[in-house]
Amino acid sequence: MRELTVYANSTPSFQFTITDATDAGLDLQKYAIGMSIWDENSKVLILPDYVNGVATTFWDVEGTLVKRHAGYCSYKGNGKYNITIPFLPSLSGQYTYEVFLFSVSQEVAEEEIVGEEEERTTSNAITRYRVVVIDAGTIEFAESGIPSIEAKREQEFV
Repeated sequence: MRELTVYANSTPSFQFTITDATDAGLDLQKYAIGMSIWDENSKVLILPDYVNGVATTFWDVEGTLVKRHAGYCSYKGNGKYNITIPFLPSLSGQYTYEVFLFSVSQEVAEEEIVGEEEERTTSNAITRYRVVVIDAGTIEFAESGIPSIEAKREQEFV
């Protein structure tokens, strides 16, 4: 298991390279990357806005802070994914993390042709989710000498 460190008031990026996707039959163009950071008291998910045109709101779960933005999680091509951890001032200390690839697709179970125009209607569509954990370990949110941008903003508006 790896150990990552995030310094207070920073927004680090990590790159993950998948080298065996074609051997596993995965089309990486259809997968997004996400990260889960958690302990017994807190859960954070870092996600892109969409995967395959589907909003990632299906991950919204009570008790979980979801940080969602296209810039946080991206596919750069050639098996390379980036994750940027956004500013998370509420986290300090050590947590468990998991990085995962995920995909969502809808498969049509039945199509019905209706009327003279042969209009197609879809019923019984099946939504398929695939989640593959590609890295896991501990992540330390550590003190740092980097000044807080948020504190500066608050001072300006007082």
